[in-house]
Amino acid sequence: KIALERQRPLPAFHLLTTEAPGLVESFIQVVLEEEMALRNVIQAHSLEDEVRTVLKTYNDRITKVGERVIREYGYDAIVSQYVGQGMPRTSPLGGVVSDNLPLQKDVCTPA
Repeated sequence: KIALERQRPLPAFHLLTTEAPGLVESFIQVVLEEEMALRNVIQAHSLEDEVRTVLKTYNDRITKVGERVIREYGYDAIVSQYVGQGMPRTSPLGGVVSDNLPLQKDVCTPA
């Protein structure tokens, strides 16, 4: 039944890389196919609310750990600067962590 439903418009995806073209295309194809298959399974079994709940739990945990690590490294002033510009506090957290390898490692390290 899902296979016959109207498809969503395909997104544009541009990737600039130094990898071999065939390698990148194959990787993207595998990732997109897996994501689309997961979406179909979630829809077929009416799991949207459960998936949203699990994702919110993960995001809340990552945000909490990110906050702690940013404070420990003394990067809270950077986050506060973005918040002062009107951003919600959770938005710059990811950016500050993704721009700093030691922060990334600490956020990903189990307590």
